[in-house]
Amino acid sequence: TNVTNLLSWMTRGLTWSAAVCGTPVVAPPRVNAVLGKNMTLECRTRASPNHILVECHWVRSLSSGTDTFATYSQEYGIFISSKYAKRMHFRLLTRNDASIIVQNVSFSDAGIYTCCSVVLMLRLIMEPKVYVTAGPSALIDGGNETTVATCSAERARPEAQVYWESNLFGTTLSDSVRAVNDIITTRQYYVWQPTRLIQSPKLTCVVGHPALQRDIRIPYQISVQHAPEISIVGYDEEWYVGRGDIKITCIVNANPAAHFFKWSRLDDQMPEGVKMVNGTLIFVQPLQLKDSGIYRCEIANTIDLTSRDVRIVIQVKMTLLVSVMSVPDSQIPALNVRTACRWKMALEEVGDDHSNHIKATNMSDDRDESGPVSDYVSQADGAAVSRTVSYI
Repeated sequence: TNVTNLLSWMTRGLTWSAAVCGTPVVAPPRVNAVLGKNMTLECRTRASPNHILVECHWVRSLSSGTDTFATYSQEYGIFISSKYAKRMHFRLLTRNDASIIVQNVSFSDAGIYTCCSVVLMLRLIMEPKVYVTAGPSALIDGGNETTVATCSAERARPEAQVYWESNLFGTTLSDSVRAVNDIITTRQYYVWQPTRLIQSPKLTCVVGHPALQRDIRIPYQISVQHAPEISIVGYDEEWYVGRGDIKITCIVNANPAAHFFKWSRLDDQMPEGVKMVNGTLIFVQPLQLKDSGIYRCEIANTIDLTSRDVRIVIQVKMTLLVSVMSVPDSQIPALNVRTACRWKMALEEVGDDHSNHIKATNMSDDRDESGPVSDYVSQADGAAVSRTVSYI
């Protein structure tokens, strides 16, 4: 019967393999199989009408001998040993292909296989588990060299290739640990002296391995902690008595974020009607002369407390009354000027005490037209002319 013939044929194994499988067979000498995944043991004839695979035996070499676990024949069909039948099957039922698919590859599947006298080495590989972890301590600006981050490729077979890509000038250290079944864990450490002067410091962990279709790349953003850096905005040196809607703000750059804001005055008490909102000092009332002074902004985070001072000068807005009168031409040579000006200076909203800020005088001034008030001096047919200008 066919069953009897098939069993007889199976017992002849490699003897028939050498005689019947004389057609050219394509099979890679080495095959990588990933633990727990499916893989294919290739065995097929070359793409030619004259090359047809009539019969083929799959044989495995063991320490105890050989094991013919699968056969293919145009005459007798397909046979797979019972201990492999649940995890193995022929890929295609054609006269040109005797390739076998192995499901859920395990460590026991590694070894030497033979298909029509062509030997294949099945090597079991394990895809690494890759991750990046931060160093053991926070990175403080200006601190000592320390481990910034660690790139780990765990439980790989064979050992994974691990390295760092970076725009920094640090150094790398590595170690590896070998476990049973030649499973290896590799770690790459990046060591660097932290400084906030480098803009956007970055690292990229790169891992290569035969089980990966492409390298694994994991970016890692470095965070350097530093004390607050402060700048003050809002004071334009044009603050004068009576001006309203005034505020100055502390702009801060800090890592970690600032948690403490304070405004104070160094030369006197803080003026009344001043409100502090985080880093902003708001003058609720119109400015007065007594608001002049030295103000300090203090900001702190968990690293340190930083302060910055600003000197504020409140100026006085004055109205200059210029009386211009015509001078007869006959008097010009004697005066050696085109006009004579009588100045009267008045103040607006200067408060009770302004003697230390301005001096108001009545005066006659003989000057040529290059003086600072020459734009306001004119001749008007013998009639007196008055003009008012604002001066700060």
